[in-house]
Amino acid sequence: MNRTIALTTGILAALLGAYQCWRAVRLLHIASIYSEVLRLLGRLLENYTTPFHRFVVWLNAEAALAVGGALALLLGAAMMFARRPIAPTLIVSGSAIVIAHTGIGWVVATRMIHRFYAVGAHDAGLYWFDTPNRPAVVMLSFILPVIGAVLALLPATRRSLRGDPAGGSPPGVVEAD
Repeated sequence: MNRTIALTTGILAALLGAYQCWRAVRLLHIASIYSEVLRLLGRLLENYTTPFHRFVVWLNAEAALAVGGALALLLGAAMMFARRPIAPTLIVSGSAIVIAHTGIGWVVATRMIHRFYAVGAHDAGLYWFDTPNRPAVVMLSFILPVIGAVLALLPATRRSLRGDPAGGSPPGVVEAD
């Protein structure tokens, strides 16, 4: 049973890492779309478009954080499959990065959506929110990372990484060879 939990944790971390890689590419694509639109508006509306320029900077920063989370999750998955004790730390760290950058990004994008409404560009403002879609973002960026972190921290996962048999010995009992 211990090994099953560890394998499940590794598979989940690998899937989350792959999603974060895809997410980073998507965020960079969205940032490039906004950058191109802002470039076309030129300096004429520079004072008006400053918040949008900051949003592009945030999208690039969020993409970098997504890559960091992906690296931690993918390395954690590889270490979990190789039964290395560092695996839970990497998976929990990667999950925390994913939750943090998505949470902050959600707040930033929610605030920016009002600016998009103000200029009549509601559809353009939804690029961030509708990729892939809100329920999928919540599932892939909040719920599954929490589940992955909890699985990584379970005692059964630690026992599996140490190679202990299912159940192991009770605490304080030393088995004779």
